[in-house]
Amino acid sequence: LPPQAANAAVVFNNGGPDTTNAYSINQTLHAQDDFLIAAGATIGSVGFYFQNLNGITGWDQNVSYRINANAAGSPALLLTSGSGQNVAASDSGVAWCCGGNAFLVTFDLQSPFTAAAGTTYWLGLTGANSGTGNDWWITSSNTGNGRSNGAQIGESLAFYLNGTANTAVPEPISLSLFGAGLLGLAAIRRRRA
Repeated sequence: LPPQAANAAVVFNNGGPDTTNAYSINQTLHAQDDFLIAAGATIGSVGFYFQNLNGITGWDQNVSYRINANAAGSPALLLTSGSGQNVAASDSGVAWCCGGNAFLVTFDLQSPFTAAAGTTYWLGLTGANSGTGNDWWITSSNTGNGRSNGAQIGESLAFYLNGTANTAVPEPISLSLFGAGLLGLAAIRRRRA
């Protein structure tokens, strides 16, 4: 049987905002960071930390995402993309380096994405537009190999992924063998009694 989904929860966490740096995700520029979910999961939503030098004043609350395959530590084949649904932003209360606080932005994917166990993928964000050209995805305190506009930045970006973690379910044949073993043990006990 295929893996079964557990309850929805954070399935990957790349760390909260370190508030010392950020990379542009305006209409024409983008940033990406990698993620790996050891047991695999179905991803339904994303949370990331954002600022535009004015808090989020003027932001149109549109954000686009993409998930790419990984090839030798770089984004490769595009696997899925879309516009964030049910976008919401809240003040994290964490002061950002360059004025104001970091804002936590959450959104749902247009369609859930199933990440295979032990496979590295890349999350990319763009489209945030406040009209200033200063729309930033804030960095995380984790060491990483994120990319900005295609160039490696050597920093992680602050984000997490929500979804349902996959858990392995025993194959029917395994359950049958286990049951047969229990019956055998019961028979041995009866004989000894």
